[in-house]
Amino acid sequence: SIIFSFEVIKMAELLETTHPFNLLSCKTRDELAKRLRHLRFKPGEHVLRKFSCARDMFLVQEGLLAMEEPGVGSSKTHILGVRAYFGERSCILEERNAAAIVAKSPSVVIIIPYRAVMALLRSGEGKFIVALAADMREKFGLFRDFDLFLTDLLPGLVRGQIAFPKVLAAYHQLNPAIHKLLLLPEIDFEAWDYALRRLPGNITAVFAIVVSKRLIDVLRDDESKIGEKQIYNKYAPGHAILTRDRRRSSWELAPGKLFVLMRGDVDILDFVSCLCLHAVEIQKLRTLLKPAVRIIPSLRRGIALKESGTDPREADRQVLEEISAISGHDLQKLATLWPGTAAERVMDVLVHHGDYSLFVSGSIDRAVSERDNWMARVRAQATMLIGDWCGPDAKPLCVDIISSNTHSVVNLVSPYLHTHRDTILAWAREHCPDTMAAPFRFEHDRLYSVAHAYFAAHPTEVEARVAEERAHGILHLEEQEFTGITVQLIDMNTLRTKMGSRPVDSALNLGKPQDHCRHLLVNIDYAFGEQARHILQALVLLFGHSIRSVGVMGKAGALVGKRGDILYPTHLIFEASTYPGELRSVPNDDISPQKLHEDSCRDVHVGPVLTVAGTVLQNQRLLRFYNRLWQVTGMEMEGSYYLKCIEHNVMLGLLRPNVRSRFLYYVSDLPLSVGTSLATKMTTWEGVPPLYAITRALMHKVCSPIQTHDFSARAAAGPPMHTDASHAAVTAAHRWQTIRRGHSDKLSMWIPHQHLHRSLSRAVSRATDRASPASMGSAISSDRFLTFSAGAGAGAGTGTGAGAGAMLDTPHTPLTPAEHIRKRARMLLAGFDGPAP
Repeated sequence: SIIFSFEVIKMAELLETTHPFNLLSCKTRDELAKRLRHLRFKPGEHVLRKFSCARDMFLVQEGLLAMEEPGVGSSKTHILGVRAYFGERSCILEERNAAAIVAKSPSVVIIIPYRAVMALLRSGEGKFIVALAADMREKFGLFRDFDLFLTDLLPGLVRGQIAFPKVLAAYHQLNPAIHKLLLLPEIDFEAWDYALRRLPGNITAVFAIVVSKRLIDVLRDDESKIGEKQIYNKYAPGHAILTRDRRRSSWELAPGKLFVLMRGDVDILDFVSCLCLHAVEIQKLRTLLKPAVRIIPSLRRGIALKESGTDPREADRQVLEEISAISGHDLQKLATLWPGTAAERVMDVLVHHGDYSLFVSGSIDRAVSERDNWMARVRAQATMLIGDWCGPDAKPLCVDIISSNTHSVVNLVSPYLHTHRDTILAWAREHCPDTMAAPFRFEHDRLYSVAHAYFAAHPTEVEARVAEERAHGILHLEEQEFTGITVQLIDMNTLRTKMGSRPVDSALNLGKPQDHCRHLLVNIDYAFGEQARHILQALVLLFGHSIRSVGVMGKAGALVGKRGDILYPTHLIFEASTYPGELRSVPNDDISPQKLHEDSCRDVHVGPVLTVAGTVLQNQRLLRFYNRLWQVTGMEMEGSYYLKCIEHNVMLGLLRPNVRSRFLYYVSDLPLSVGTSLATKMTTWEGVPPLYAITRALMHKVCSPIQTHDFSARAAAGPPMHTDASHAAVTAAHRWQTIRRGHSDKLSMWIPHQHLHRSLSRAVSRATDRASPASMGSAISSDRFLTFSAGAGAGAGTGTGAGAGAMLDTPHTPLTPAEHIRKRARMLLAGFDGPAP
């Protein structure tokens, strides 16, 4: 017993002098020391063998160890001395050990058990977790593969040509999570189908690709006017090319040469990464077809059969059956990749080596941009719908913005859809029996599920629906400026007046017309990556202080739960920024996670969400890193851009400080799980209930009564840069993490200290009175995530993807909402003189 106590003391002392374990609290460090054990090694003995699967972490107590790190063409030896730790990748990220570690002298190594490490990551020891994450990322080069990929790609955006062979080699090292068979000879049909749907339809037949953020002159229609469709010039060579699952415009300039119009650098990253995935799978198919070069006459015969009138799918089937090098099951998948054109595409693969030349057109263009045209058309149509809102005598305007899709918001309030509900459902009983048999909680969800199929079968009804909705104040603006953004403008007062007692969604109350102001809802389609910032900025410049709220609904990949669940972000982590791990708080506190769970019958996961650079540019290492160390529940691509734009415009005075923002996502894929990646499509039952539960939550806030402080008559002019003290104080209280990043001096120049203390005291008092445990759950649990699930209520989740609804016993008592707000206020005021309120 005495010897054991002495060993524990020695281990505790070692932890106290070892970074990052010295950042643990004394109590946690002492408890950890009791769970440690040590092993002795003689010189030359292996501590860890290469590619072993040890799950524990290790800490050198005595002696020296040698670690051989593999490199390109050679290896590099690192010496690990006392207080060096290793094994963190295999323990936290579930990777095999890439290096062998051998004792160079008599050594004592402490073993930190896997369960103890997981307990530390869930313990709320923030200093330790942040320091460990920084070590793994910066000292140990955890994301070196991403850095190499971007290093090979980004300079090409400046030079005007991307070295695709180098980028492709870096892509192999990246090993994206969606490309599960990247390193195997088998064709990854799921991942390949995902990439092909996001690439131009003729990608197998082109060799040179020009990408640009601006339309080149040869494609610009000089006679087009603002608000009219800008199509490619009829005298330009080539024709437009369709991209199935991306709103991305492409043209064939000449045989083998393609032009692709991009929406930003993130769009370029997505395009190039999908092109890399496609190039890898092309090479695999070419390797399989090499012994079967004699099939070329059969392919030509199949193409000739199509030209003579034979059914294309039947002709493909006859040709593909002659390829003996590929199994019958894979031949069926190959035909599915290119329905009706498989023979032509296989011929392309045989003559195409995947050698793409990528050029970037970045010339300065002073012509009116596509985004400016989009902004002008939105302004013109909004003025036609509600009248001019900028004049001195104009009636005040209140604007709510939702970023969602083209259907769910309008479906909730569509007069045509709800009036013809019985007709649509009667048709669906015959043609969509599976959907009609699904157990929807809201009967209207069944209507929304079959509406798309109904209108596809009755195209003449689409015009009738659009006309009726227009008469009720719902205006559809189809995308015409190559932004990929469709807009719906809804005059909420007109809609309320004309609908009267007519039926709408059963869970939505439109409320009464607002006589004291005009009320406009702007619903925009999904933006792509950084395009979100540009689109929202355009709307801010249009409506300014009239904007009451910005709601963002989107699809996300999840690291917890299952497909169809809901993610309720407490923070957004901006991985794509120049400062990796940039963190922003999400003020979702006026939407209840419990209510979302009840409305959707889905689990709701409360915790941080990661903004990534692309759906392909994420691997298992990155996902496990953020899940285990940052407790991230999922990933998306636009949220941080929206939130940054809101914060920036509040600081500039273009948005009011009390503008509300809400971010909610439903889970479309789980990249760490087999069979649930983005390459596998969601079913109606998986997607519709969470989609409409989120839409109802956002629309409930839009339909809430408008208070006098929710709008401003000074919509377009905007206030001076120095806002009044009370507004600035509320802004500071909501965004205290900005102060923590070193901007306290800037804020102190805005507001005299004594005014700040008094105003912030009042703001804290008001917020404390309004706070409720359900609405503040996300802020209270910043060191872990909550899961609202059937039969489990609200509790702390594991943060490791172990299962939805799993409960975690935390070592500390959570703060009450009032205590949490006071704590945030004290942290804010720490950078100023004077007593805290």
